[in-house]
Amino acid sequence: MPNGRAVMGTCPMGIVFCDLDDTFLSTEKVLIGRNMAALDELARCGIPFVPCTGRSLNGVEVYAELVGHPAVRYAITSTGSVVYDLRTRRVIHARALGRERTLALHERVEDLDVSFDIFADGSVISERWRYERLKGYRLDAPMQSHVLRSRTPVDLSVPEIAERSRIVERVSIFNRMDGAGFEQGRRVREAVEAMEGLRWTSAHPACTEVIDEACSKGEALSWLCDHVGIEQSSSVAFGDSGNDLEMIEAAGIGVAMGNAEEAVKDAADLIAPANDEAGVARVLEDLMQAGV
Repeated sequence: MPNGRAVMGTCPMGIVFCDLDDTFLSTEKVLIGRNMAALDELARCGIPFVPCTGRSLNGVEVYAELVGHPAVRYAITSTGSVVYDLRTRRVIHARALGRERTLALHERVEDLDVSFDIFADGSVISERWRYERLKGYRLDAPMQSHVLRSRTPVDLSVPEIAERSRIVERVSIFNRMDGAGFEQGRRVREAVEAMEGLRWTSAHPACTEVIDEACSKGEALSWLCDHVGIEQSSSVAFGDSGNDLEMIEAAGIGVAMGNAEEAVKDAADLIAPANDEAGVARVLEDLMQAGV
């Protein structure tokens, strides 16, 4: 469904960027066969497909069929903080939060009833006691399962975790799903806003993603287009949540999922069917058939 700028015939599709959770993946966080079949056609046409996610590298690599697909070489992870060459697992671009700002933020929020998950070197690391407390936050079932699976609990403090990390990419902070919990989340966001060089975004109402102020999926999209020599105007991007907004705006064609937040739909050129209806594949099929 068109929304905003004229689309057809204006953007020869050269590269596709796509969020994972609630976009390419089903709500139950599994790969959708029709979406994977669309990647086969992209590969046949020589069009790269770039997973672009708030997840860490390890959180992308659990989908071995996706990471090993011939259309997929690069991944944008940690909400744009890091761009990886998946063939070598090498960082080729970073706008990382870094140790000092991570520790400064931790000092401001450590007494709140929230998590403090450090995305570093392709993994997500949590203090064990915070990880155990996170089990009681009562997130929606698919998110709760994903969050607990994707974190590595350790018997180290946040300063010790940061000191042992080569690249501290970003921080993820969850609050409980109740009134008191959301008040704690509000205080986290106020703390971030009071610090220079940081900003927050979100892909879930109970989560605050803390990143470098210049970092976004859109910035990473622009950088990677330049890196691979593909015009940014020929890019197509799919997303559903607030942390996808800059990517949707930066792409030649921005596509919001049918289940997307209203702000993302308002910024998009097209509205796809919902993620559980293989919306990514259905739009890609239409664009390829139209010769876009």
